[in-house]
Amino acid sequence: MTINASSASDSTYHARHANRSLRRAKCIADEITVGATVLDVGCNKGLTSQFLLTQAIASRVTGIELHASTVDNTLRQDPRFEMLEGSVAELDLRGVYDACIYGAVHHHILNLYGLSIAVETLQRLVGVTRKHLFFETGQVSEGGRWDWQNRIRRYFRTDEEHFFYLLKSIEHCFDDFAVIGQFRIHGARRFYMRIDLKPFEERVLAGPSVPRVPISGNVEKAFARSFGSRSQRLIELDDKDAEDSPTDFSIVSAANNARYLIKRYRHHVSAACAEWQIGTQINRPWAIVALGLADTPDALVFPYIENAISVYGFRKARYEHRKTIAKKLIKVFDEAAKIPIALPGRTLLRLDKSSCLLEVCDLNPNNLLIVDTETGPGIYFIDFELQSKAYGPHNRLHLARMLWILKCYRPRALKEAFYGVSGMIIEMGRYQTRPFAIRVRDRQPSMTSFVVAEVRSRTGRAFRSLLRLAGQDS
Repeated sequence: MTINASSASDSTYHARHANRSLRRAKCIADEITVGATVLDVGCNKGLTSQFLLTQAIASRVTGIELHASTVDNTLRQDPRFEMLEGSVAELDLRGVYDACIYGAVHHHILNLYGLSIAVETLQRLVGVTRKHLFFETGQVSEGGRWDWQNRIRRYFRTDEEHFFYLLKSIEHCFDDFAVIGQFRIHGARRFYMRIDLKPFEERVLAGPSVPRVPISGNVEKAFARSFGSRSQRLIELDDKDAEDSPTDFSIVSAANNARYLIKRYRHHVSAACAEWQIGTQINRPWAIVALGLADTPDALVFPYIENAISVYGFRKARYEHRKTIAKKLIKVFDEAAKIPIALPGRTLLRLDKSSCLLEVCDLNPNNLLIVDTETGPGIYFIDFELQSKAYGPHNRLHLARMLWILKCYRPRALKEAFYGVSGMIIEMGRYQTRPFAIRVRDRQPSMTSFVVAEVRSRTGRAFRSLLRLAGQDS
């Protein structure tokens, strides 16, 4: 991809934010060991690199900047400094560093290359870093005037969800993380995070307890899933929207004439193991759970359900059949509230104490399969991905939506919708005073962060539209 200065490099950044950058550099200096080797991604003029070298905190720094001319010439002449010119998303990263400073670059990578490349870039940086990765990115709470901010909002409604998603993509690589500072920019305080990485040999995807089920055969069809659970759809792999899909699927015909569904996680390589662990704790006839891992640790093997239709395709069925499905749905949701789920020892969404299936997984309409059986229509649920520690209110909304689609038990649907919305509000209120790191760890925004993100984003977009009408925004 060709990137020009106007689209990605900010030559005036240093002049506008020098004091902020210096405070951030001092914050980093307090967190790393003297004599460390450092990779400074998006080093701009080089203030942070120069500070770490001048203070003898770093023994060697490698800086990455889109245009070498942006970097201070004195720093470029320092034998302890190595300059790499280009986009970090395209450079071949070699060597290993004690610390990586990934500051204010991720949101530009996401905007220019897409979410998948942004996640891959973060994973590659972790792959060349021994101890600490220092991370800052543009936030949705900064408003909606910038292209990168609008691109982030296509995927994430809150900063907590955005940070959680990125951390989940490297979850098997770190022990912990912490917010070590907040630095004001664009009218908001950006959170500055230190991610404490595991030794390279401990960055393991899956434990030996997860069975391997290698499947060989003909791939009948391959497809991806659009991002998010709202308006979710299955799309062809050559569809533009498939580029940022977090998951892809393939239907495989094996030698024994059995058909299997292979589900591969593109972004969250450790999520397959968590989904398998959840599946082993459900043990219900309506739950289609993984048989085990495929030939790679990021893919799961499922039995394929023949001739299944969605709840949307069932809305015109006979009333008695719709009512049968509605009754079964209510029963499934009642059971899901009593099925204990525990996932101890995790860094994100740690479930040391048993929660219940209804609180941790997403039972949305897209995960419901309706099939014909000898005794009438039956249902299955698929996709038991770990979503949250308090997903119950969302699932009550899902049940309300499905009952409404089926045109059955609509008073129950209205009741579920009311408790779903009120439950989400209560949950955001519970996290109102909790630190940002805790909210990220639990994937739960506070009421303030949610409202501020919504208001600032909408206001920013409106302001940008006015500028365009006035011909002052390119």
